[in-house]
Amino acid sequence: MTHIPLKEYVTQVLAISDEFAKTRNVSLVIAGGAAASAICKRLSSDVDFFFVSAAQDVVAARELLNLVLKRISAHATRCNEEPTFTRNENVISVCFDESATDEVVKLQFILRLYPSVSVLLGGFDLGPCAVALLHKGKEVVLTRLGAWCLALVRHVSIRDLLF
Repeated sequence: MTHIPLKEYVTQVLAISDEFAKTRNVSLVIAGGAAASAICKRLSSDVDFFFVSAAQDVVAARELLNLVLKRISAHATRCNEEPTFTRNENVISVCFDESATDEVVKLQFILRLYPSVSVLLGGFDLGPCAVALLHKGKEVVLTRLGAWCLALVRHVSIRDLLF
């Protein structure tokens, strides 16, 4: 079995999402602990993807989800990976068994459509998790509490442009 780093799958999912968003009003956003970990230069074994669509386009969100899952499956097959796909009412998980580390890493697709990133982040009850990565991880969006919490961890200064 050829091991494919989780980062490669995450990069592919974000690339598919960005391409899809050019013609449809829906995209996938990484938010929560994995986004915070990435900012702190730590690896996460659990990456949560959230659907964002200002138009609340459920059909487009389903199409994007199906496209992403098909591409993950095809890529895994080409590389002799055997991910496990599970679904419950709220999430679809794609799990990869990391036998070298006895760890299971997973991509999770949250089955809820958010009208904006700000609404998504407003739903997090833990400050450090109120963080999102957009556009292949090149843009960071945080709540003020999320920024404050991460500044404490990273020892950085924050400049609030609203004041």
